[in-house]
Amino acid sequence: MHSHSVLFDASEFGMPIRNILAGITLLLICATVSWPAHASSPSVSTGKAISGMCAACHGSDGMATVSSYPNLAGQNYKYLLNQLKAFKNDKRHNPIMHSHAAALSQKKMRDLAAYFASLEPGNCSVSKSKSKG
Repeated sequence: MHSHSVLFDASEFGMPIRNILAGITLLLICATVSWPAHASSPSVSTGKAISGMCAACHGSDGMATVSSYPNLAGQNYKYLLNQLKAFKNDKRHNPIMHSHAAALSQKKMRDLAAYFASLEPGNCSVSKSKSKG
């Protein structure tokens, strides 16, 4: 009767142990590399939840309330994200947008961009209220 200290002998299955270890190492590396990208993917629902600060100018549905403000609904995700980053870093100068964007984390900027990009673009013209007179 032999007593073996090895719990698993890969050679019984025709595989050298180094191939098994190389495969396990490769799987761990792949899992580690892909995890951060998955963990930080943008959330449309989170973007919607934090979009209230945008509604005063850009509308609750991403359609601007004033013709001088841009509509955000249906804009390209990367474009929106780049604009938020530019406002945050003051590469695009607008004191109001800088103050809002400066308070946002990278994750929140991705969430907001995902939310507004997910909306259906509406009529690009803002209806102007008729003047009474």
